[in-house]
Amino acid sequence: MRFLSPFAFLLLSTAAFADTLTAPSSITAVTVYADAAQVTRTVTLDLPAGRHSLTVTDLPWATAPLGVNLTAPDGVALGALSLRAGRLTPAEPARTAAQQAAEAALEDARAALVQVQADRDGAQALVDAAEARADFLNRVTAEVGPDIGPGQITAIAQTIADETLLAKRAAADARAALPAADRAVTEAEDAVAAAEEALSAVTPDSTEGQQLTVALDVTKAGPATLTLTHLVEGASWRPAYGLSLTRGDAPALTLERGAFVTQDTGEDWRGVDLTLSTAQLNQQMTPSEPWPKLRRIGPPDQPDARTFADDAMMPEAVMEAAPAMMAETTASDDLVLYHFPAAVDVATGVEDLRIALDQITLSPDVEARDVPALDQTAFQVARFTNPTAEILLSGQALLTRDGAVVGVTDLERLAPGQETEVGFGPIEGLRLTALQPTRAEGDSGILVKSNRQETTVVYTVENLTSRDWTVRLLDTVSYSEQDDLTVDVTADPAPVQTDVDDQRGLWAWSLAVPAGGKASVTVTESLGWPADMVLQP
Repeated sequence: MRFLSPFAFLLLSTAAFADTLTAPSSITAVTVYADAAQVTRTVTLDLPAGRHSLTVTDLPWATAPLGVNLTAPDGVALGALSLRAGRLTPAEPARTAAQQAAEAALEDARAALVQVQADRDGAQALVDAAEARADFLNRVTAEVGPDIGPGQITAIAQTIADETLLAKRAAADARAALPAADRAVTEAEDAVAAAEEALSAVTPDSTEGQQLTVALDVTKAGPATLTLTHLVEGASWRPAYGLSLTRGDAPALTLERGAFVTQDTGEDWRGVDLTLSTAQLNQQMTPSEPWPKLRRIGPPDQPDARTFADDAMMPEAVMEAAPAMMAETTASDDLVLYHFPAAVDVATGVEDLRIALDQITLSPDVEARDVPALDQTAFQVARFTNPTAEILLSGQALLTRDGAVVGVTDLERLAPGQETEVGFGPIEGLRLTALQPTRAEGDSGILVKSNRQETTVVYTVENLTSRDWTVRLLDTVSYSEQDDLTVDVTADPAPVQTDVDDQRGLWAWSLAVPAGGKASVTVTESLGWPADMVLQP
């Protein structure tokens, strides 16, 4: 295979081409990035020997010139490439199988409409004929001559009456068939409109697009397939997760990984080999350059002594790159590719096509956690570690607990082996209360040299469910970093952990709360400080 960059110099003369060829392409594979996509297409045609100019007629409007690459089989040498969006070569686009099927369905719908319209017109003709006959009979008169007796007059009158009745009955019968005929016409018209929409959905917009022209030197005539890759804007993907928690004696947690794929490139992707990449093509690619720190001193009322020359010392590249440091960091330290095993259809303009990737079984630590100072119920929390060898990107996750959907959360980016925790909603049967039975403040002695404050809070967990729970209760207690402020905290029962997760003053208790029962924690704080100072909130 021979490769040609779109920025290479002309490899063969473009003068005196033997033929100008046009051909459509077929999309075979797509790699979607966070902010773009790389499309792989093939161009198959019968090439005669000699020098030619080949125009690929169906590139989308979103094609980026920078990423265009073309390869050809042995016996075909490639010259210069040109990509243009204006003054396009007229070309009849090849109809896909989906378009052909939609066109056939539209023809059938239109034929059915013609037939039901004819049936409806026939029913209306019967009504019109019967009414005309009745109207004619109503206008018939007979002259009573000398040879016509009373019996004949009676017979003529009876005949007219009988024929008029038959005509009106025929008109009524024919008119009764009209509503069904009208409904059939309406349904046929709706079917034609639906078929036209279906055809439009699978027909690309031929008014927008680009064309690629390349010079060819063919030394081996015959059927040939050229492979074209190019970047397109207007495509993206993002992770989508499902977290399913099953509680019980042996809790289980399953992470279903999927993706939402969106593209608005101007053409449909049908039956393509789809790969998702965590690369972000528009991210910062090179490290920033450090800038020397020139420091000065001077009188406090002197303005900034830095000169314009000092600003000029700052490299231009650093001045441009600085705003990028404010942007959100990339979602992955290493490139990860997700390849979808089956062919995929993604129509242009479609948002959030959901595809499934895989399923990961996790080993969670599940607990009921309550913060009675802030919440009224306990919450279900699952802690787990990323067991894979790849980074799990951040994204939204649908939460399911014991088979029921409980909500949606944002899953943070997880490196291999990194631990995190996810809340699975409130446990309504675990009710929390916080009572403050005593609070005392006052001086110590007649000569005020110090102040004190004492506070007691009782936290209670009430279990209204039919099962026993072990609840992890969290509370923040006062602490001091000043010698003049003394803090004495006692708790009953004593906490199982202090300074949880290295956070000063965060204590934890483990409470066994039986079904229908209660458990309590009493926390007492005593603070003392000099009289000439006040306790800050």
